[in-house]
Amino acid sequence: MRGPHRQLLAALLPTLVLLLATSLPDPAAAVRAEPPRPPPSPPPYALQLMMGLYPNHEWTTPVLASDEPRGQTWGPNSRNSTPHIPFTLAESDEDLIQLYDENLELDLAPWRRRNRSEVTVARLFELAERLPGKASQRMVLIKGGRLALLMQNSNSGPMLECEKPCDPVLDDLITDLRIWVAQSPQEWPDAVFFLNTADTSLCQAPGEGKRRSKTSLGPCPVPVLSLVKEWERHRDEDILVPITVGMHKAKPLYYFPWKKKIDRAIFRGTEYCHTRQYGYAPDTCSRTYFAHMTHLNPDWARFVDVGMVDNYTTRAPDGGSQVIPARGFVPMPELARFRYTLALDGITASSRLARLLSLNSVVLKQTSPWIEWYYRSLVPGTHYLSFWNHHRTDLLQVIKYVRHKSKYLVDVATHGQQFAYRYLLPNARRLYWRRVLHEYVKVFADMDEYVAKQVIPAGASA
Repeated sequence: MRGPHRQLLAALLPTLVLLLATSLPDPAAAVRAEPPRPPPSPPPYALQLMMGLYPNHEWTTPVLASDEPRGQTWGPNSRNSTPHIPFTLAESDEDLIQLYDENLELDLAPWRRRNRSEVTVARLFELAERLPGKASQRMVLIKGGRLALLMQNSNSGPMLECEKPCDPVLDDLITDLRIWVAQSPQEWPDAVFFLNTADTSLCQAPGEGKRRSKTSLGPCPVPVLSLVKEWERHRDEDILVPITVGMHKAKPLYYFPWKKKIDRAIFRGTEYCHTRQYGYAPDTCSRTYFAHMTHLNPDWARFVDVGMVDNYTTRAPDGGSQVIPARGFVPMPELARFRYTLALDGITASSRLARLLSLNSVVLKQTSPWIEWYYRSLVPGTHYLSFWNHHRTDLLQVIKYVRHKSKYLVDVATHGQQFAYRYLLPNARRLYWRRVLHEYVKVFADMDEYVAKQVIPAGASA
């Protein structure tokens, strides 16, 4: 290379190097750059459908999940940051005295009147052997802070796991009981009991006449622990205990600003429910009847929004059939966007009532012969509003009567949530279960003697 060209190249070299450096990507910058974010997932179909039904609702305002009670108008600019009705947690037996007196004592009363010498563990196994061995029923043994299951044949030894088939509700309850007992073994009595988690009761009171339910054993010689039972025309003698499935929610309470709530009574669920004969509602399932009225009657649709998860076919007034389109499953917290939530019976009582009470909405509860362990402490007009009392259409009259009584409605919503906070959280259910077992063993003549002979295999603990 000649001299002049070499001098020109030397002069241009720094510029070329600079241009080359600026044109190449910086590896460090590539590492620092955030990858593109995927677009947000669309809401579930049922929620999209609901958004289309209520386009003027403030869907951008979230439902608030909370550990602590809040006022009905919450938010950074709220003047009412605490509820006007005091909330307290049940932390000991003393805090649950009213619940025990109004519920457990009534369940125990018929068994305390029995001749104690006739209430024996042997008769408990005789009763269990009459049953077909359903997935929702098991004999349970607690001894020395450990829990095991017994075959309904008393000659079999204890087992650690709920053998298949085992109902998920039963499995969850056994798991929670095992954890509770292991955490404080000295607080729990040694006991053996028959646990029934089916959607029905088992023990009809003596002298009650012919039982409508096909699942009843008639009068039981010993008590059974069940999740639901009848209380009106057919009085059952099962001892009620708390369900625990769905109990371990991340947050126990939910809120949506009262003034922004949709002025409708909401229900989403399956079409399965009982058709108990009432003179004013013969052969009527409340869920499908209200869904039918929501879909076909404009006056009802102004106040009530009942939809089934799936399509179903209903009888039309002219004798034909009408397909009611599905409205899908909506997550329970999203129901807090509505001013009223509907507690409709399923096959028997619906366990969703406890969760509906935790929303800051007014619960409209169907009058029902079925109860859970806490129902007798709920006061109509205070904790919820009642319907299905005189006619299958009286729901509409109730809503029309109260819908402009805002202060009263807020009080009902708050009292319902206060009840859920005090009595329906996990610790209250644990205390109730413990109290049930302590009182249950007292009605047996030979409970201590039987349990003392049992040996639970090693490892039967939480």
